[in-house]
Amino acid sequence: MRIIGVFVCFCVLPSQLLLLLHAAHSQEERTANCDEDVSLPCPGAAATQFSSVTWYKLHNGKKEGLIMMRQGRQQPLVYNSSPPVEFGEEHSLKLFNVTPEDSGSYECAVNAKIGGRNLNIRVELLVNVCATQGTTVTPTTQSEQLLQDGAEELPLVWSLGGWGVLGLIKILFSVITIQVLKAVCSSRRRRGLRQDRR
Repeated sequence: MRIIGVFVCFCVLPSQLLLLLHAAHSQEERTANCDEDVSLPCPGAAATQFSSVTWYKLHNGKKEGLIMMRQGRQQPLVYNSSPPVEFGEEHSLKLFNVTPEDSGSYECAVNAKIGGRNLNIRVELLVNVCATQGTTVTPTTQSEQLLQDGAEELPLVWSLGGWGVLGLIKILFSVITIQVLKAVCSSRRRRGLRQDRR
């Protein structure tokens, strides 16, 4: 969880000093698979004396209300939302049969009673891509994929032989390079000695 900020404001009204405390924005991240039920946490909501708890989905900086519970009410107010939602334990948000379209930012806004702390908790939800019906998705290694694509697997002897030949070619190339460098250096030395004698 990452704390984003705490804000305190002292406001003076004609006959009283009013302390407003807007506290602790925090952010969590969750990952889910397609068609899974997901519970997004709202930590601290259960311990806070609140007047309301509201869950929002954020779209391009705008909040879309999903569900709200007012203190003292038995039933929450559910806005038109897709996927279906409900409150879970400790005012978590329960989403059912999520899809990649449900990925994004969600916010739990806890409006505290007078003198309490408001909480705004953001949760980033990432829903993995859904597999289409009739298609089995199985992880494969690179060699298994090559075999499925029609390539034949070479015997171990051929593989080792290929690496051995490649090693010998590198050694031969190195020896030739060293001999060429020696010849160039000795040629330069001879020229230098001839020029010194003149």
